[in-house]
Amino acid sequence: FSYIPILPSCVLFFFSVIFKVLLMLVWAFVSFVVLFVWESVFPFFSFGNEYYRVQHVLVNVFFAALNMLIGYLIFKRLFAFSFDFSKRFGLLNICFGVQSRRFVRVVAAVVLMDLWTYSWHLINHQFEFFWNFHSLHHADEFMDVSSAFRFHVGEIFFSNCFRLPLIVLLGINPTEMAIYESI
Repeated sequence: FSYIPILPSCVLFFFSVIFKVLLMLVWAFVSFVVLFVWESVFPFFSFGNEYYRVQHVLVNVFFAALNMLIGYLIFKRLFAFSFDFSKRFGLLNICFGVQSRRFVRVVAAVVLMDLWTYSWHLINHQFEFFWNFHSLHHADEFMDVSSAFRFHVGEIFFSNCFRLPLIVLLGINPTEMAIYESI
């Protein structure tokens, strides 16, 4: 069987990332449904018309689907290579090693990614160029659970462009990213 090529580690790594992303999407969907039902049973405000609420949710879910599709098509390989490269590099690998003290490492990864996300959010508010994209998120007339999906594709693009080098610099692995994204 020497003629059968061995799959490069980046290909295997790519499929493991895809599996983790699918698990994250399932978790996000289940969380959305639970929160949507909760808001339906205990509403903070009335939409006045249930048809409008459904229309509102569908518009925001459309934004989410568009952003996921575009993000997947543009960034899937870049994220796989960033995660593969981050195995040999990064602050978390220097401080905690690759396999040791997993719980502390995951907590550190989540805190660092959250600090980055907070900083990115401030940047979106302080710089007009980024605010032009981010303002779509704040333009939602009625804030509900679906408002979390309402982002301009440009904001998703720039967010991912800045996140890729951060993954390498911090040494974030796909499991840590999936945990962070699902919290």
